[in-house]
Amino acid sequence: MLSKTFKSAVELGLEEDLYEALVKVYWLLVDEKIPQALFSMEWVIGPRIDNDGEFCGTSGCLLGWCHAVAPKSGNRSWKWGSALHRLFYPRQLKTCDRQISWRSLTREQATVALHGYLTTGKDAWIEAVKGA
Repeated sequence: MLSKTFKSAVELGLEEDLYEALVKVYWLLVDEKIPQALFSMEWVIGPRIDNDGEFCGTSGCLLGWCHAVAPKSGNRSWKWGSALHRLFYPRQLKTCDRQISWRSLTREQATVALHGYLTTGKDAWIEAVKGA
């Protein structure tokens, strides 16, 4: 069971709306409320929520889902190369034995990576990929 204790927005250096969006997306992933068909780290475009509160639109990545749950959370105030940037854009994933395509990352791996970021403030994609 993954820990429920996350660092605060201040500890992570995030604006509150982005922090709340990340936490909400995490719990949507854990509870499997983001359909597999609407999740893909390959597409950096966001799904949207219609007037009935239902998800619709194209496949979305972690950043896209942050936009979907909190449209104002997407200002790109994070630094290039920061742990948050790498969480949203995991382009250079390499384990000791193989290069990992970000197109192959799964919803489950994204859940672990997001959890790792929220609990440590560090990039956790490698751990997510190794644990899968």
